[in-house]
Amino acid sequence: MANAKPLPTMTAIDATRFWFHIKRGEPNECWEWQLSVSGSGYGQFQLAGKPRKAHRIAYYLGHGIEPGEYLVCHSCDNTLCCNPSHLFLGTAGDNAADRNGKGRNNPPAGWRSGRRTHPERTARGERVGGSKLTTDQVRDIRALYAAGGTTQQELGDRFGVKRETIGYVIRGDNWLHVASEDKRVSLSDPKRRVTIGARNGSAKLNDDAVREIRRLRSQGVFFRTIAAQFGVTVKVIYDIMKGKIWKHVH
Repeated sequence: MANAKPLPTMTAIDATRFWFHIKRGEPNECWEWQLSVSGSGYGQFQLAGKPRKAHRIAYYLGHGIEPGEYLVCHSCDNTLCCNPSHLFLGTAGDNAADRNGKGRNNPPAGWRSGRRTHPERTARGERVGGSKLTTDQVRDIRALYAAGGTTQQELGDRFGVKRETIGYVIRGDNWLHVASEDKRVSLSDPKRRVTIGARNGSAKLNDDAVREIRRLRSQGVFFRTIAAQFGVTVKVIYDIMKGKIWKHVH
């Protein structure tokens, strides 16, 4: 890559923010970039005030090697893919040979699809038939989960959807346009202020209740019995005992 400049130093927050905008799949699948895309069809990520090619950053983070003057090529031929296992270093000649060997001399058909050329025509969020959530509810879900002290199952019960749906919303696997537009909540920023325990407005328990739950469980009381006594799900009791939630209570 002629005149390529080294990537700027990335902090842990930069890396977390970067991976948050990639839809990860199985290890052998393409992991597609979900936000800004350049005119040539490559993902773009703002770093040190400038747009950088997302697949080059993915290669660096995945392999620990600065691409430098080399191109980062796609073995999958998917320009939006950021799966490090699909990326390899090469020269312009290597990339051309790989492209010609596969008979790929035009932009991928997916790049010319109506979903990319006219995104405003694609139904999203509440416009999708059968959607059980609204934009405001999605923002509430993200804000409540970011605040801490509540589980995905509890949010699912509260909003009338499955726990898996809550997970998709939180990770940005769906309703991505809300995750991108909403600047009030950053789930990927470890410096965010977190309201934990009984100080969280949606918490059903308090510190004393958590201590009592642990005491009952230590005496062999069943998870289901404890959950019914305190009006929470079995998973909440399980997460408390595993130290996944309320871990600040000793």
